[in-house]
Amino acid sequence: MARCPGHEAVGWLVLAVCLLQIAVSVSLCAPRGGTLPFTLSSTLIFLAELLQAGTGYGRFLEVHIPLGALILGDVAAQLVWVFRA
Repeated sequence: MARCPGHEAVGWLVLAVCLLQIAVSVSLCAPRGGTLPFTLSSTLIFLAELLQAGTGYGRFLEVHIPLGALILGDVAAQLVWVFRA
């Protein structure tokens, strides 16, 4: 199977953005309170993205593809969560 050259770079970028999201959630929003659920949610998504990277490198596509769809759904739910407040 052919490899997409940008796929790996985008995967690492997504992990970096998720770490940035966790840092912003903890540092900027903590004084206001109420960010613990969002921070935990972001941390769980980060862990799922680490699993995503591992299954991608291991070519476990039976896990990699559905996990990517679940992560996308979770991030979309977070987007709704943020703009509902």
